[in-house]
Amino acid sequence: MSEGGVMKFLFFLIFSFSISLSAKEYNVAVAKSLPPFVFEDSQTGIELELVREVFASLGHKVNFRFFDLKEIGKQLDNPEIDVALTLNTKLASVHLSDDYITYQNVAVTLKSNKFKIASLGDITRFSIGAFANSKKYLGRDFEFLSSENPKFKEYTNQEEQVKSLYNGDYQVFIGDINIFKYYVKNQKLDLSMVEVHNIFPPSHFQAGFKNESLRNNFNKALDKYKRSSKYKALKSKYSF
Repeated sequence: MSEGGVMKFLFFLIFSFSISLSAKEYNVAVAKSLPPFVFEDSQTGIELELVREVFASLGHKVNFRFFDLKEIGKQLDNPEIDVALTLNTKLASVHLSDDYITYQNVAVTLKSNKFKIASLGDITRFSIGAFANSKKYLGRDFEFLSSENPKFKEYTNQEEQVKSLYNGDYQVFIGDINIFKYYVKNQKLDLSMVEVHNIFPPSHFQAGFKNESLRNNFNKALDKYKRSSKYKALKSKYSF
């Protein structure tokens, strides 16, 4: 091998070694199954796959650890957790990333009830079934209105939440439209039986980091990923 070839080979070894030293595995706290955002059993879903791809672009691996949604905000106090997903400023005072995922919460009712719902105040007279921890995620107005409503219930199991609306156990579903549609399809229910009321703004979420430098690198990689064909393909895969 020529002297130039030896130098190139040594440079390659040094570069590869430096990459291997910087590559790490991070434990990431995530809410238990929220299809199509999170599928716990297969560790897939648009949210998990996006985060995995962004970390991979930095040369890192992630180990997803699953918790109840209402517990996610506390997990950065857990010494075994490095990052927590689906956070916002209402839930945690940590090094938050840029927005990486958006949920669109809505109110859903059975068409047969012919309810007129144009604003948050219109749901106060109805029985409500909402997702777990909705009072914290949906803001102070919703927290106040739901606290004053004796017919308000939160569901940890969103499959049960959707089924209960169709069964007439309560009158107004509160939750993400993509999650609702997933469970309607999964349970072979009739989507034409319901009416969707868009009374909430989009909910943008961030990832919470213990390490500020890692957060900064994540943001740069996230921005690059969102401009890539991989991101377009991922959104298409989950019909977003």
